[in-house]
Amino acid sequence: MKILLPDSIADILNTFEKNGFEAYVVGGCVRDSLLGREIHDWDVTTSATTEEMCRCFAEERLLATGEKHGTMTLIKDGMPVEITTFRTEGVYSDGRHPDGVIFSRNLTDDLSRRDFTVNAMAYNPTKGLIDCFGGQKDCQDGIIRCVGEAAARFTEDALRILRAFRFMSKLRTAEGLGFRIEAETVHAAADCAERIGMLSAERIREELEGIITAERAGETLALLKETGILQEIPGLEETAATGREWACFPRELPVRMALLFWDLPAEQVKRRMGLLRFKNSDIKSVCGLLENSRAAIRSDEDLLMLAGRLEAEGALVLLQMRSLLGEEEAQSAEKRLHNLLAEGRCFKTGQLAVSGNDMIQLGLKGREIGCMLDRLLKEVMNGAPNERAALLKKAERYFLEFIQKENK
Repeated sequence: MKILLPDSIADILNTFEKNGFEAYVVGGCVRDSLLGREIHDWDVTTSATTEEMCRCFAEERLLATGEKHGTMTLIKDGMPVEITTFRTEGVYSDGRHPDGVIFSRNLTDDLSRRDFTVNAMAYNPTKGLIDCFGGQKDCQDGIIRCVGEAAARFTEDALRILRAFRFMSKLRTAEGLGFRIEAETVHAAADCAERIGMLSAERIREELEGIITAERAGETLALLKETGILQEIPGLEETAATGREWACFPRELPVRMALLFWDLPAEQVKRRMGLLRFKNSDIKSVCGLLENSRAAIRSDEDLLMLAGRLEAEGALVLLQMRSLLGEEEAQSAEKRLHNLLAEGRCFKTGQLAVSGNDMIQLGLKGREIGCMLDRLLKEVMNGAPNERAALLKKAERYFLEFIQKENK
């Protein structure tokens, strides 16, 4: 087989070979080439040490991004390319990183340390595809399988458990069939699942995001729950609405996280997402959807108030979610809100034809200003014209009524 390499990558491989070293593209870029997927990063592995890399690329920009582990980053045509010396790895005392590495001149040593067969292939134009563990066939058959003994791979690095499920969730064969995790690999993942607790919250979150926003999130989450692995993820104990038709829902992270936590109170979800170090903006978006998951949507005012709380796009997304979850009223409400927005109807005070400064000019101060603007907004939501003169007249009348009431 032949993989079409970018000129910059082919030039890197040629430079190594001219200097007497082996060099290959390796890992995900080879896998994705076999699957017909778009490739974002090209990684290179070589028999050259970091010192030898520096001599090979003396005229180019080479960064020592992981010299201790044999990794340098070459800036080639403006693109960073990670280059790593062939290596084997020692014991993983922390369940995530090897205590040390042993550099090698043998490509097979390097491929044998990798996580899954589909990620343990290398290629260069001269020698073609190097596939020591059946990765090409597993790509064709859509199988996630560990290199060597699955339990050993997961004991070395528990993050591989979640990576296996992320690959299941996102990968498809060249024929479009979804990947499955080989039975022994599933059993080993379940047996080692408690080791997930050794991982940092940030790394768990990254893998979870990849799983939950992928095309086959529903099937993958269902298997995670069935095997007991989901319950080992901090914050996901006793959760997950894994039985829903996830493919129907938008794949944006806030939507998918809200779907996962749909039946839980927003405050509890905020705490759970905090455990996994989600961005505050994502937590806010998810909780906003959940807090309004049962909000009234009968009247135009209800819908415009919903848009005010979630912004227009968020309100439309929520109504779509509620419709997909079987709420008949939500489908017609979504269409009504589209129409209201198309008509230019106001849903927040900043859209009113009057401002806080206008209220100050009328003599209002402090909290009175916000209360008056809210009152005017409610009237506009209910059909009153959003016209400056009319709103100022209403505000003046309401303020006068307030003063008279206070003086009684």
